[in-house]
Amino acid sequence: MMHPRSASILVLSLLFFVLGITSVRGDEIADVKAVLDKHGLKNSSSVLVLAGEAEFVKGLDGLAAPKKQLFLAVKELKALEAQGGAGKAQMSSMRQEHIRLNGLLAGDLDVTTHNKLVGALNALDGQLTLMEEQLEQHNEKVRKARAAINDSREKIVETVLKLRTSADKLQTDYAARGANKEVTEAMEKMKGITSKSYTLGPTTAFAAAVKKLQSYEDAVLSESIELREENSTFHVSVVLDGKHTQEMCVDSGSSYVALPHKMAEKYGFTPTSKDEKIVLVLADGRKIDAWKMKAGSVRVGKFTVQNVDIAVLGPEAVAAEPILGMSFLQNFQFEVDSASRTLTMVKLADEK
Repeated sequence: MMHPRSASILVLSLLFFVLGITSVRGDEIADVKAVLDKHGLKNSSSVLVLAGEAEFVKGLDGLAAPKKQLFLAVKELKALEAQGGAGKAQMSSMRQEHIRLNGLLAGDLDVTTHNKLVGALNALDGQLTLMEEQLEQHNEKVRKARAAINDSREKIVETVLKLRTSADKLQTDYAARGANKEVTEAMEKMKGITSKSYTLGPTTAFAAAVKKLQSYEDAVLSESIELREENSTFHVSVVLDGKHTQEMCVDSGSSYVALPHKMAEKYGFTPTSKDEKIVLVLADGRKIDAWKMKAGSVRVGKFTVQNVDIAVLGPEAVAAEPILGMSFLQNFQFEVDSASRTLTMVKLADEK
């Protein structure tokens, strides 16, 4: 029978042995974790995933609320436009009645009838004046609603483009990590320590998120971009420097993307003596002074061009509207379809 003191010594020896193994294993695990951290990987169950996956999925989930808000805003705009259409139709009918009464007034009338017609015409004039004021207020609501929609839509497009870049980078990084000797050796060490096999992502959640991203891209990204027609000209939403959303008139006859002076200052394009002074010839033959400047980027739909020449018009061009001209459009094969009211663009291949 073993002496109690000898038994205690044996237990302590076994304990120190186990602690020694635990210490060694702890050091090995720490070394493996350091390698994985170095390559941006973390352990999720038996899958090693890139830390960027969680951020990508979070960013994609964040699109749900803006998408719903955009849908409701578009619905509201359509209701406003329908109201405006009804108001215009009513005003048109009233103007026709005004013409009819004026025609009667030109006839040979007795005093009573004449006075009645004059009274009716005066009442119509008052109603038309009031409706014109109301219509202008309504049109301002429509302009603000449309600007808000354009801004919301462009923010969604910008987010989708960034998420696509992130998704593509994650997939490329996974391929690179899979071919990295240091990572594969670390995975083998983990298997030896835990007796558990590990795989390198992406996860099924990431694959599902990429598929969902594709559905967003199908919804908001296209070669055919919706145009708005006004006074026989077509307008499109444009993003300057990634943060300023502005509707512009599409004009292939203009050499530049052109901005009225006040608008340019609002967006941070204030000409100085260092900027080149140029002269632009308008469609009606008039000449106007302008300054040639650079926009860091101009985006229409999914198409972005860096370092675009823009023309800042002189302050005397008070009635000028912003123009999307050839300094942007020349980078694409493009076509304006007046029937479908779309601008179709295809990126030209870079010259080698």
